[in-house]
Amino acid sequence: SDTVGFVSSLPTLLIESFKSTLREILEADLLINVIDFSSDNYERQKEITLKTLESIGAQDIPIIHVYNKIDLASNNIFRTEDDSVYMSATNREGMDKLISMIKEKLFGSYRICTMFIPYNESHVFGQLSNNAKIFSKIEQEKGIEVRVRCSKIDYERFKKYLVGGNDNE
Repeated sequence: SDTVGFVSSLPTLLIESFKSTLREILEADLLINVIDFSSDNYERQKEITLKTLESIGAQDIPIIHVYNKIDLASNNIFRTEDDSVYMSATNREGMDKLISMIKEKLFGSYRICTMFIPYNESHVFGQLSNNAKIFSKIEQEKGIEVRVRCSKIDYERFKKYLVGGNDNE
């Protein structure tokens, strides 16, 4: 949401009130900080956003800084930063890189594996159904064999169900 100009102009008392609204950010898996690269104040926008995120305790949430409007910017010096992408939403330049970065940040630690879940532990299948991407499900005599993409946490939690040859693909 475009809040930097709004937050930076508010009186201190209202900023504190507004921060409670921003606390929903704490539930995010990834933040996308869109910065108007054509603005003379783009560095200040980023600084204010980072300070605000820190003040609500969101500084450890992964973030991608998107420097947008490169097609309108007089500054064409692009810094190489691991968590940044320069793009133009208008002509879609840099869009592929942004999508790639989002996938890596969100799913980079995900594992693709095959698990066998006995029928008497069907709650595990329910948890995987809610938290993982299930590619295939084969019902067998004693349980269900599933091919899934799951988070590192779920992989570790359910690794006793792994079926041989579970290299990440």
